[in-house]
Amino acid sequence: MRWAATAAVLAAVVVILTLALSGGRGPGYRVDVVFDTAKGIVPGQLVKVAGARVGTVDDVNLTPDRKARLSLSITSGPQPFRADATCQILPEGFISENFVECDPGSAGAELAPRPNGVPTVPVEHTTVPIALQDVIDVFALPVDQRIRLILNELGLATAARGADLNEILRRANPTLSKSRRVLAILAGQHRELTNAIGQTDEVLTRLAGRRADLRSFIARSAAVTDETARHSEPLGRAVAELPPLLDATETGLAALRRISHRGTPMLRDLRDAAPALKDVTKSLTAFARPGRPALQRLGDAAAVGKPAIEDARPAIASLRDLGSDTKPVPRQIAQLSDSLARTGGIENVLKLTYQLAAQSAAYDSTSHMAAIYIGLYPQCLLDLKQRGCSHAYSAPGNGTIPANAPSAGPQKPGAVLPAKTKTTSPSEARRAVNHDQKNAAPLLDFLLR
Repeated sequence: MRWAATAAVLAAVVVILTLALSGGRGPGYRVDVVFDTAKGIVPGQLVKVAGARVGTVDDVNLTPDRKARLSLSITSGPQPFRADATCQILPEGFISENFVECDPGSAGAELAPRPNGVPTVPVEHTTVPIALQDVIDVFALPVDQRIRLILNELGLATAARGADLNEILRRANPTLSKSRRVLAILAGQHRELTNAIGQTDEVLTRLAGRRADLRSFIARSAAVTDETARHSEPLGRAVAELPPLLDATETGLAALRRISHRGTPMLRDLRDAAPALKDVTKSLTAFARPGRPALQRLGDAAAVGKPAIEDARPAIASLRDLGSDTKPVPRQIAQLSDSLARTGGIENVLKLTYQLAAQSAAYDSTSHMAAIYIGLYPQCLLDLKQRGCSHAYSAPGNGTIPANAPSAGPQKPGAVLPAKTKTTSPSEARRAVNHDQKNAAPLLDFLLR
């Protein structure tokens, strides 16, 4: 009894471990496969994976959308099927029964169950090849009779024309080679063609949903075409004038090409200078930031100073008029300075100032005293016209030679006299005085204002 109980416990443990290792599915893992047609498939036929038998077909049912649902029982092989699993119906031979060939897939996710709770391979992942009997059925009546007629007529048409057929075949050889080349190119661009067909299908699908817009576009295109047809002559002339325009454009493009070629060094230098210019721009930004308040203050000052400038316009106009009136003054001052330098006027004024200061330098307890010296020259008492006796402007030396100068009065024997000063006549002296007074009158008038 103990051995029987121990054996039962060990059997239960083995069953539990087997169920755990098999994912709880057991040897009867079920999967449904949907085909467009299940022709030639009945319950009990084989299910293979990579040519190895892994199960059988349990049942064949019709879906609501008139597809064939095959229930497969997988007893060995890979379990469970993955999300990218595929299946197809294949014949064992030309005249043998069919079987189901499946690829369990390699995706990470398992095959999703349908509402019935059974994992199902969708119809998009299944294929049904054409059977030989289907091909034979194509040629059943009346197709076989028509093919027989075609062959009979083709035989009559080609009878005794073997040379012509050979010539046609020889001439068709380059065409066949080129056709083979075209087919090879198309085969190499299979993916691109597939994408183009898919995109075209998508475009057509979207256009089908916007038929009204498409109809409106076609109508507008027709209107544009009609309008273009009505203006065919101007369009023809425009097309005829296109060659000269293209020639001129070509000339302009050549000039642009030369400019770009010559400007390449400058652009290269600019590219080299770009980092320095970037640094300068950053520095200017940092420099401009502190100067912004000053500019704002200048704006405020300009707002305040603008009315002041408007108020100062009359004064500016008066200054402009004064400048026009005083334009001769600099020339007259120059003439007065030349006259003073030529006649010793500045030195005489300085001498007078010095003499007046010297004569009034003496003082007592009451005030300063002015000293007056009276010099008598006997020779001047006899004749005032002698040299040094007259201090008139018309006198010899313009009255600047004193009476006690060596050149005035009797000289000692052997004395060397200075060069004789040119004597100015009374009329010349008067003219000089009048000229100086005339030149100085505007200056005096300006100063007296």
